[in-house]
Parts: sequence; C-alpha cells; structure tokens
Amino acid sequence: MKNWKPLLAACVIFLSGAVLGVAGTRLYVQRAVLRAVAGDMAHVEGLIMGRLDDKLDLSDEQRRELRPILARALGELSAIRQESRPKADAAIDRAVADMMPRLSPEQGEALSAMAKRFRASRAALDGATRE
Repeated sequence: MKNWKPLLAACVIFLSGAVLGVAGTRLYVQRAVLRAVAGDMAHVEGLIMGRLDDKLDLSDEQRRELRPILARALGELSAIRQESRPKADAAIDRAVADMMPRLSPEQGEALSAMAKRFRASRAALDGATRE
C-alpha cells in the first residue's frame, strides 16, 4: 500500500474545503440575516425581488412595475421598525436583566458580552444602512 500519501493529501484537501465552505456559508448567512434585521432595505429589496423573479418568472416590465411597490412597502415597514425599536430594545434589556440572577457569574459575564456584541453589530449595521 504505497499510495496512501496521495490519498491522505486528497482527504485533507477535501475536508479543508468542506470546513471552509461551512464556515464561509455560516458567516455569509449570519451577516445577511443581520443586515435584514437591521433594516438594510436595499439588501432586503434585492432579496425579495430575486425571490419573486425566481418563483414567478417575471418579465422586465413586471419587475419595473413591482419594484416601486416593493420599495414603498419596505419603506413603510422600515418606519414601523423604527417606531417599535425602543420597545424592542427595552424588552431585550428586561430579558437580559431577568436572566442575570438565574445565571452563574461566568454565565452572566458571557450573557453581558453577548448582549454587548449584539448591540455593537446592530449599531454598526444601522450606521452602514444609513450612509
């Protein structure tokens, strides 16, 4: 069995590609979801129009007619999101505060760090979507 080294190398390369593919996909999906949640309307509009076009096989004329309708609806949803944002933030803050007494000190620190990262990523996305 002299050919084990090329076989091992092929397996390592394959597994490396699989690991990198999974990690890359996870990162892409995570960022896409955060962008949608943060209200990046151009991103959301592109996703929805792509989905509509894919599922409904839209003509060029239909895409031109539907785009302003979708943009208007997304604008309305953005306004609703901005109005409800303080209430959502307060609910998250209350939940974190209610969880803290039930956690160990280490878990509490980890939860605080998670909440801080969530706020920072949302703030960064808010800034990016308003530019």
